[in-house]
Amino acid sequence: SSGINAEYGGYRDMWFVYGVFDDFQGHTALQSMSFYVRGGRWEVHRGWLVNMGGEKWPISGQPRDVPGTECNITFINWHVQVACPGFIAFYDGLMAGHISLTVDSSGEGKIQKIRGSQFGLCFD
Repeated sequence: SSGINAEYGGYRDMWFVYGVFDDFQGHTALQSMSFYVRGGRWEVHRGWLVNMGGEKWPISGQPRDVPGTECNITFINWHVQVACPGFIAFYDGLMAGHISLTVDSSGEGKIQKIRGSQFGLCFD
């Protein structure tokens, strides 16, 4: 594999998450999270809405696979959860998001959280 992110498969396995903040009831709050993973693009918006290619995408307590990626989206414990190889992201649907990096260090498919800080959303 060549260069960047070689441990996780190189350039084609890179992912990006962007947050948009605004004023919500007098406080700075996360309005939406945009995900770019392996050519897939989608957004999670305030009110637990998922925008998938301009369409409102229904979500529920059952994981729903994101086409063209190895990601899934679930509505669990009043949060939208986006699970992809390398990270899990949560959005409370109102004000805050959280991203946890993950890695399978056992070779047995057991995911472990890893610590790091690369951008401004709440992160561990």
